[in-house]
Amino acid sequence: MAFRLGTNRVSRLIVGSTLPSPPPSSGLIGWYDADDYISGATWTDRSGNGNDLTLAGTYSKDASTMGGPSVLLNTGVATSTVVSDWSATTEITHIEIVRLLSLSNFKGSWGLDIIGTSVEPSGFQLGGTGHIETWVGGGTGYYLNPQAYNTTYNQFVARRLQSGFDPASGTLKITYGDSSATGLTQYGVGDFTLSRVNSTVYSTTGTVTMNFGQPGGLSGVYRQEGRYAVNLYYNRLLTDIEIQTIYDYYQTTYSLT
Repeated sequence: MAFRLGTNRVSRLIVGSTLPSPPPSSGLIGWYDADDYISGATWTDRSGNGNDLTLAGTYSKDASTMGGPSVLLNTGVATSTVVSDWSATTEITHIEIVRLLSLSNFKGSWGLDIIGTSVEPSGFQLGGTGHIETWVGGGTGYYLNPQAYNTTYNQFVARRLQSGFDPASGTLKITYGDSSATGLTQYGVGDFTLSRVNSTVYSTTGTVTMNFGQPGGLSGVYRQEGRYAVNLYYNRLLTDIEIQTIYDYYQTTYSLT
């Protein structure tokens, strides 16, 4: 029952509890929360930057499988409008909350299409093994070992990517957490394995589109079927504390512990 506190009508009063802080806004380029998707081909960007997603292929809203809302991309893909001001960006943090439908070979759950550069940072599950991998331009790849994608529970994966991809100097960092862990397990330098490498250097020069359900710039054969609940893109490296903030924000909704 509603009551009045002073001159304000209050529907409920929470004592001894605080709401979790929202994700950091600094450097936020795109924030895609399935709670904002209703129907049709447009998925609104919550960041306020207007980088809405356009859905294509086969897709639908799922209100319950993950505990909270998700968008089922079954041979579907979501692609943002062009972001034209990333010419100086050499750092990216990408975060996803997802439950994949299958672990098919070399399919990607997210990507950036850096137009005109042939450099496409993307997230793959590696060769049917389920390893959580990131790669650039088709030749540079790293994966978490032994962490892997799993089709039976919700997963929180955060990737911090930096120009160079040199594990010796710590220029690639990947963080990972899922609903089978106690809290958020953080991974940093030394907690990933080099799977393949060439001379490609990651540099976001040129215009960029953000997408998931498929890696950047590649054909539908690489589409990763799954339920996509949350994707966030930043043009900087988030700290462990900031990643924890995002995890805490969605922890209860998606049963991340």
